This record gives sequence, structure tokens and C-alpha cells, in this order.
Amino acid sequence: MVKKCCVPLCTSGYATGEYCTMFAFPKKDDVLLEKWKRQIRRANLIISKNTVICEKHFESHLTRVTKKGVKKLNFSLKPVPTIFTYNKSICESSIKISSRKSPTPRGLFPDEMSKFQKMDCLSFESITEKDLPTKGNWHFKRSDNCIYFYDVSFGLKPEIRGSFVLHRNCTVSIFYLGSKLSLPQWLRETNSCRITKKSQLEELFNYVTDPLDNTTKESLEMLHEIQSNLICRGQAKMHPYSANLIRFSILFRYTSLSAYKYFCDVFPMPSIPLLRKICAGSIDSVKTLKLLIDSENFSNDCVLTLDEMFLQEEARFDGSSFVGQSIDGSLYNGVVNFMLIPLKNGTPYVIQSVPVTGVNSNVLFNVVNEILLITYANGINIRGICTDNHTSNVSLFSKLVNSFDSDKPYAFYHPSDNSKVIYLFFDTPHMIKNCPFFDVNLTSNELNNADAVG
Repeated sequence: MVKKCCVPLCTSGYATGEYCTMFAFPKKDDVLLEKWKRQIRRANLIISKNTVICEKHFESHLTRVTKKGVKKLNFSLKPVPTIFTYNKSICESSIKISSRKSPTPRGLFPDEMSKFQKMDCLSFESITEKDLPTKGNWHFKRSDNCIYFYDVSFGLKPEIRGSFVLHRNCTVSIFYLGSKLSLPQWLRETNSCRITKKSQLEELFNYVTDPLDNTTKESLEMLHEIQSNLICRGQAKMHPYSANLIRFSILFRYTSLSAYKYFCDVFPMPSIPLLRKICAGSIDSVKTLKLLIDSENFSNDCVLTLDEMFLQEEARFDGSSFVGQSIDGSLYNGVVNFMLIPLKNGTPYVIQSVPVTGVNSNVLFNVVNEILLITYANGINIRGICTDNHTSNVSLFSKLVNSFDSDKPYAFYHPSDNSKVIYLFFDTPHMIKNCPFFDVNLTSNELNNADAVG
């Protein structure tokens, strides 16, 4: 079979072309093979044993003639085909290098930093109403030695929330709700702590508008409320206490009764009878149930569970192991939460809460019985009661089984409807956690059946 040259536009080896010596590709030399392929410029070229290139594409000094008269390539010279009809020039690379146009000359903008610094410069005399921000309701009043900036809030009554004073030497004093605040960090980091630029004045407006986190802001609002009530003390009608002040008063009163009494002698705080009245009802079970029933995500089939929740001690109470105080003065560090868990979505809802102090099986029995009666009256079906294996809870289960009709050791009939069965079961993770203290008069099979019901 006559082999044909693989170079495009070359007719060597074809019927219309002349006969020439053909050379095979150097498959053993990867570098040289890649050069050949690049020089040929043929897309999708597949090298096989029949792929050859004729002698017309090599320079004459790259070939040699053997004693038998056979023309071969001198591979010691690393021959590369460079002669092609579509490229008369002799080159080693097939990449066409195009000349690049010279870049278009572009003019540079002049440095405007000095101009900006001059425009940003601020002095005590240069401040006008144009420097006030558009956000908020800011005003300013000038005197000989200082300028007063203040943000007026119009709610139920006009109130100045944020304000600051710019002195003649460009130092500032910042206030929020009448209390003095520290300077922002970016201003304290400057050498002189002075407002010397308009950009600094804009940042100061933003800082004074919202300088505090929520906790600090609530504290200042409570101080402002106490100050207002102190002015109105003795009048026939005082302003109602805010929710923040009531929460603070309850925490203060049940932390230290004697300290709160002394505080009430000095400041117009909510009275102890008022706090007792607020806390007397704890959680309104009926109202809570009505809100839950109105919720679209609440299911009427529920499981009642109860568990302790211990309160985390604050750092300032680190010296004491108790963080709460009940109405009768007993200290406690946790509460027992009674929660309804709908069988559809499994989200627990707190229905009642009792301090841990004085809690026993009798107290738990009374609360559970009350919850069963209230839920039944409101159309909620409690299918079971789940808790851990605490001693009080084990006694509670025994009281429930013995107090109501029951033919099983882990279930009893509803006190308001004998056709409804309420199952009792323990929470398995709590049982495993409290395994060394486990003491329940139920067999393992009965416990497994109870867990299966849950």
C-alpha cells in the first residue's frame, strides 16, 4: 500500500503527485513528536503506523543516504519539518505572532486628595445647619463656647434621645436619654479626641443615633423611667410601669427581698404587693390553652411531660448556690415545667410552672389533676404522661394509678371520662442517664410496653 503524506495541501503519495521518500513520526521521542504535530497544523491528527510525512518538508541537511541508497532522517539533529506550501518561511514554531498595537495614550486624573482634605476640614465657626443629617430629627443651637446637637423623638410626648455637645476646642460630650456615654472607639484612637473633619461629624451622628446594644439601652430606659417617676412621686396619678421595669423589679425582688425593700424606700419602684399580684397566677393555664387551640399548628392529641429546669447563676451571684426566692421567702434554683407536646409537630408548649422548692408527689399530683381537668374542658385529649425516673415522679405515677380507675400498672382512666385511657411512661434517655439510681416497681416488659405506647 502506498503511503500518503499527512501534511495539508501536499499531494505526495497520491495518484496526481510525485513519488517521495516518506518518514514515520518519531513516536519514541515525545518532545520531537509534539513539535512535528504542531508544525503540521492539522486538526484532529491521529498518529498511527501508516501516518507519514514526505521528504519535501525537511531541509536537505537533515537527511542522509545510507550505503544501500535509502534516504533517512538524521535524528541526531532533531529534525523538524519546516517547509510547507502554506508557510514559505522557515520557522520552528507554528504559533503566529501578531504585532500588537501601541497602547493609546491616556491622561491621568490629577490627585485630588489635597482638595478633599481641604473640603473635609472642619472648624467650630464653619458649622451650619447644612451639616445636620437628613435622617432623624436633628437640631442644633449655638452659643459662644459650644454647639448643642440633639435628636427629638415625637411619641406620646416629645423626648430628646440622643445628643452631644461640641465645644469650641472641638472636643465632644455625648448623651443618650440624659445619661453620659463614652466616646466611640474610633474617636478615642485619635491623638487629641477632637472632631476636626466633616466625615468625623457624620460618623458621630450615626453613633449617637444608636450607640447601645439592646441590654444597655433597656437599662438606660429604665433609669430614665425611674427618674421620671421620681419627679412625679406623690402625684395623684403616676405613669404606668413599663414591662422592662417590671421584669427588673421581679428579678430584683426575688433575688434579695431586703435589698428591694430598701430600694423602694428611695426610688418609686413597683410595690411588693403589686409584684405578688403579678406573680400570683404564674401562668394562666386556661388563657394559654385558648391561645394554643387558636394556633393552626397545635394538635388536640397531646402528651403531657414534666421536667426540671435549673436556672443559670449570674456572675454577680457566684457566691451563692441559689438564684431565686419564692413568695414565702424560700430559696430555689429551678422550676418544674409542665409541657404539652402535640403528637403532630412535637413542639412543647409550657402550660404550667412550679418552683422546685417544696415540690413533692402531692404537689405534682394536684397540678397534673388540674391540667387534666382544664384540658378536657377545652377539648384537648392527653394520651399519655412522660417524665424521668425521679423519686417524686415515680410516686406521682403511683398516686395517679391508685387514685383513678386502672386495670394496668402503667395506665389509668381519665378522671373526667372513663372511656379515655392515659398511659404512663418514662423517658428512656433519662432512665439511661440515671441508671444507678433507678428504682421502679415495674418489670422490664411493662416498661417496654409503656415506651412503645409513647
